[in-house]
Amino acid sequence: MPTPISKSKKAKICALSIERSEGICYLCEKPFEKGLEWGKEIVPDHLDDDETNWDVDNISPVHKECNYIKREFIDWKIKGRELYKKNQNSIDPELKKKIRKELVEMDKEMDYNRAYGELVQNYLRDLFFDPRGNKLEDEEVDFISILNAITKKAKKQWGTGSQVTIRRHLDAECSTEGAYLKDRVKGRLKIRLR
Repeated sequence: MPTPISKSKKAKICALSIERSEGICYLCEKPFEKGLEWGKEIVPDHLDDDETNWDVDNISPVHKECNYIKREFIDWKIKGRELYKKNQNSIDPELKKKIRKELVEMDKEMDYNRAYGELVQNYLRDLFFDPRGNKLEDEEVDFISILNAITKKAKKQWGTGSQVTIRRHLDAECSTEGAYLKDRVKGRLKIRLR
């Protein structure tokens, strides 16, 4: 099973493919008109027809209609595979190395995101439960204090701590699916167990 790819990584690959295409749909060979919206009228085409292959060499922007026609038009399928081979051979090796490095950096960002989520879960569990998993007395804890404490812990552990990301994870833990509830008490946000 292919590794899932993040939206930010897809966006980076698509931006690089648009730059490489010089604003021309390789299928119909017509330029993209101004005002066309990416994801609506212009879409990423997987040159080898494998929608799980997000290699930078395999993506090229095309008109949405052209992408639809390609599914049934064998000549355009062949054209896509030929462009894929050309891309693999024509991109400057140093540029390709730089692109791949940037994509690896994006993977690190996803790892931090996952780690922040685990840190938030563990911090809340330790705050509201004893080591045996028994609920501690009903307590409301200041949301901002928790956010600051987790951010400080992340910075100490990894040298970085994004309050925006940690806040998003805290909000998720306090959603209707989470074990915690976020309430406003005397003008301050508080977190407590449901």
